[in-house]
Amino acid sequence: MKTTEIIGTIASVIFAAVVIIIFASNPPLYAYWGSNLHRLSNLGVSELGVAIGRYVWRELFPAMVAFLMVLIALILGVSTLLRRE
Repeated sequence: MKTTEIIGTIASVIFAAVVIIIFASNPPLYAYWGSNLHRLSNLGVSELGVAIGRYVWRELFPAMVAFLMVLIALILGVSTLLRRE
């Protein structure tokens, strides 16, 4: 196997594992269900931005890294296929 195929395979497996782990766990919204959810939804613009940023960079960070790995592997694979003659 070529290096790009190995990188693509590993990135795809890691991405699939991270997505399965994220979907198998409880979303952070359920931790605030009930009265806390009402408090969470009544945030101002700056507090909402902080909450969304915290959610993206803490809870979704592994998924974003895995997605970027798959994207880089796909770009490398497509560029390798386009260079073949």
